[in-house]
Amino acid sequence: MVAVDKIYDIAENSPHKIFIGGISEAFSSNMLMEIASAFGILRAYQFQFYKEINGSCAFLEGIRHKEHIQDAISWYNKFLGFRTEGGHGVKLIFNNINSQNPNEEYSFTLRHADDNYTH
Repeated sequence: MVAVDKIYDIAENSPHKIFIGGISEAFSSNMLMEIASAFGILRAYQFQFYKEINGSCAFLEGIRHKEHIQDAISWYNKFLGFRTEGGHGVKLIFNNINSQNPNEEYSFTLRHADDNYTH
């Protein structure tokens, strides 16, 4: 297993850089980092609020391990109603976030360059 001593706060441009946009106000930087790190070890994580778009986005770079990805997907599906939609990026959708309204959906989209994804 690969160990990372430090998670850098700037995600440099690389083929492994991932953009997450349209982040709901219900997700804090720490919550999003926890979700992202469940899919593998993070090398870099950068969360920003942009007043131009009146919203938050994040850039991250990870070190992937396939066994972690399947475990994370199963856990998030079971406890947070996780599902995905393909298209221009991958939209990750969760419910069971808001205890007052467990059917309310929260989502964000991952994009890697100009790739389109289907499932």
